[in-house]
Amino acid sequence: MYLGYLLHEMRNYPEGLEHLISSYQLKCEKTNTVYYIVKCLLACHQEREIMDWAVIGIDLSHKEEMQKRNKSPDPSIEEDLKLLMAQRFELLNIYGNICQKFNEHGKANEALAKAIELKPNRSQLWFSRALSLIELGNTGGALSCFDRSIELNRNHTRALLHKGLLLKKMGYLQEFEGFIDRVLELEPEQITACLYKGRYIMKRFLSDDPTQISQEQFNQAEELLKRVVELCTINPKDNTNIVYKALSTLAKVYNATKRPTEAIETCQKLINHNPSAVMPWELSGTIFQALGLPEEALRRINQGLVLEPNNVTLLCTKSRCLLSLEETELAISAMEKAYRHHPNHPLVRKYRPLVLLYSDRYEEALPMLKQAAIDLAIKQKSANEPPNPQIDHYHTHIGFAKFNLGECERGMSMMDLCIKVDPNYGTGYVNKGVALFKLQKYEEACKFLEKGIELDPLSFRAKNYYTQAQRICFYKN
Repeated sequence: MYLGYLLHEMRNYPEGLEHLISSYQLKCEKTNTVYYIVKCLLACHQEREIMDWAVIGIDLSHKEEMQKRNKSPDPSIEEDLKLLMAQRFELLNIYGNICQKFNEHGKANEALAKAIELKPNRSQLWFSRALSLIELGNTGGALSCFDRSIELNRNHTRALLHKGLLLKKMGYLQEFEGFIDRVLELEPEQITACLYKGRYIMKRFLSDDPTQISQEQFNQAEELLKRVVELCTINPKDNTNIVYKALSTLAKVYNATKRPTEAIETCQKLINHNPSAVMPWELSGTIFQALGLPEEALRRINQGLVLEPNNVTLLCTKSRCLLSLEETELAISAMEKAYRHHPNHPLVRKYRPLVLLYSDRYEEALPMLKQAAIDLAIKQKSANEPPNPQIDHYHTHIGFAKFNLGECERGMSMMDLCIKVDPNYGTGYVNKGVALFKLQKYEEACKFLEKGIELDPLSFRAKNYYTQAQRICFYKN
């Protein structure tokens, strides 16, 4: 037995473990022996075995305590009891923390509660117990444990951080922000705090009202997210998910703030970081489509569809890219697939009638366009939202469908109304120009198409009709 202790002290843990287990099996069933077995197992990272031996050690410590207390008073017994309690405490602490690693939070909570009874002024114990209580759904108990941990150590950054995250989950966002700020004040490079603070600000920016975020807050959030990526690059261990969250937030923000180069570069970092993630293929494809580069957009979208064949955003973007390349049948096919799998998705409801309309399927498109305009108006009224220009934009789409179905005068009137209500909407001018082209009024068509191109330089349809109209005007003159 003593050789086992000696080998442990010499850090020869495998041999020490072997001798200690042999001693235990030879009837040396004492807490002290098991305690050193657990210490050797801990050094050898044999965590499953630790759980079994820790339970044995804890049970033995109770038996030995009863035996010692039943003996006649002896000054040496007090010293023995003090050592026994110290070993029991450490076994409970080790067992509780390892149970947490294996998601056995009921056992972890019980062990840590007993450890707290022995040493109630250990901040770390209260913090560890709080984590298990969260997993057990006891948020009230977890908050109390966090409070006690912070009371014992006001600079316990992990307790401050996790209490803040729990408050966020409970909807107390102002309090959450206060705790995260305190963590960053104590530890400016705390990766998780940087991530959550940066994402919290950026999610508010990406909401329906970005004006609630000041430029200073925006700059701070961008800097925090960049710092997360930099810190994780320096120390990449176990930070894969954190890096992904930081980069994906930055990519979405760059896209929303019309910074396509930075957005695409960030998407490429995401792809390099995790090629099997759909989001960067989806976002970069959408960006290239918006930039008027449908071929590159399709390359990325198709890669995303390999990973997730029924992704609604990818299918809708693919349909729009194919439409701009005048591959109308393929565009409809992609959109119909999106409709089959996601019939009520907002993107499908918005773009399906438009794809049908600009693929010359006017009869199918017209009732959908009318219904979409009605749905949007009802939504706006019920939510008491400010006027949505998209409702006015439906005038030109419905007007264009009616024009092509023979209601020329009514169709023209609706297209004119769209231009009058929103003179900066390029498609309004393009539709009017295409209608005039079909009426063989080529010079007038050129004026409207030119204005449409000025407002929407990436409109393939406007450019195609404008080129044809110019050529006809040239030969006529």
